[in-house]
Amino acid sequence: MLRIRVEYPSTQRLDAEVLEKFYDDLVPDLPRVPYVDEASARATVEAMQALGPPLPKVDLKTPYDNSLLKSLEAKGSPTQ
Repeated sequence: MLRIRVEYPSTQRLDAEVLEKFYDDLVPDLPRVPYVDEASARATVEAMQALGPPLPKVDLKTPYDNSLLKSLEAKGSPTQ
């Protein structure tokens, strides 16, 4: 909880109890292993193309690699 307050100073105005409630409510919905989702990568690339200068054609499989996470998951590491 302290890390959140240091990284995001605006949260210092919030009651610690309120922050803990949000944290406790949101964490169960987060994936245990933070894989990069192809749909998210596509949406990010599309947003960047819409906001900035044209990007070259991007193969969505190259900006990220989930193989390390899959390897760790197979060993049980990310969930422990």
